Amino acid sequence: MSDDTGPRVLCVDDEPRVLEGLALHLGRRWQVFTATSGRRGLEVLQESGPFTVVISDMCMPTMNGAAFLAEVRRVAPDTVRILLTGMTDLESAIAAVNQGAIFRFLSKPCAASALLDTTTVAIEQYRLVSAERELLEKTLMGSLAMLGDVLALARPETFGRATRMRNYVRELATEADCGPTWEVESAAILSYVGQITLAEATADKLNRGLPLAADEEKTVAELPRIAAQLLAHIPRLDGVRAILQRSLDQSAGWRPNSGARADDRIVHFAQILRIALDFDQLDRRGLSLNAALEIMTGKVDRYHAGLLSLFAAQRRREGGHDEVLVIPLRSISPGMVLAEDVHTPSGVLLAARGYAVTEAFVERIRNSDRRFSAEPVRCMKAA
Repeated sequence: MSDDTGPRVLCVDDEPRVLEGLALHLGRRWQVFTATSGRRGLEVLQESGPFTVVISDMCMPTMNGAAFLAEVRRVAPDTVRILLTGMTDLESAIAAVNQGAIFRFLSKPCAASALLDTTTVAIEQYRLVSAERELLEKTLMGSLAMLGDVLALARPETFGRATRMRNYVRELATEADCGPTWEVESAAILSYVGQITLAEATADKLNRGLPLAADEEKTVAELPRIAAQLLAHIPRLDGVRAILQRSLDQSAGWRPNSGARADDRIVHFAQILRIALDFDQLDRRGLSLNAALEIMTGKVDRYHAGLLSLFAAQRRREGGHDEVLVIPLRSISPGMVLAEDVHTPSGVLLAARGYAVTEAFVERIRNSDRRFSAEPVRCMKAA
């Protein structure tokens, strides 16, 4: 929540007079929005969010307060939820709190002082959670970006693709409205970490989409476990590990009847990463855009159809509108994407096609032989 707007509070109750009272007391300190039903509350959340706090009555027709706040938790997990309840609803309120969906509950009628005090505490809770998440995301993503740069220097063919994967999943997750994308972006960068353990010949086959021998297939099948082990001792990465394990597991596909909820965040993020990884593998084999997407579309049990359709549309837009520049290598700048592999004069791969140029890469080119850095390279402008 930015400081220029201040905290926002959404109050939901089917009794207009109760809403008037809530708006009167809370409106003196904060921005207050109201809704007369759970359904309308969700619409306001979508139209005017994000909200710092949502306060809901328990007893409402069609959708009660517990069900409404559970839905708020799904679509706006950082928003702090408070339940208003009469004494007859006390058992239901306690159950809702115990299930972890509600921050606090207040009994009706509620004194103005108790309402203000509880809302103040809820706003502080929101600030703490938001600050911690922002710190985690920025620190983690910065660290992973540095890791990607270092690994790209060691194995450019493998890890140069990590930044492309990150762009793919961020773009798809954002358009699919899956919420904060840091977990799936982290999984995209880390999805190649296990390949450090591969023999160079095996890694080369994997990168080029060539058939693997039986023992190589077995080794590659172990990569999800290796990646998960490497992350096991890093706190707050349970979601990233789950995304990696599901998306990198060759036997895991999209099975709507497997018991997973259709709105399961981990399932959707794993699907997003699987789509990006599979497409990249087909692309590395030299297939055209249409051929690669046609192959993927035919695997109806492997991909979420809606996500795959969005991804296909994004790739076609990208293919039709990206302007390819031919410029001296020393003229590239951070954010540009290489449209071809870049090799040193001795033939060593420096960066793979699709690599998103970083400050570290630019500095490396500046420090290279001037004749080499003057060589032309095909690339696309920064987004």
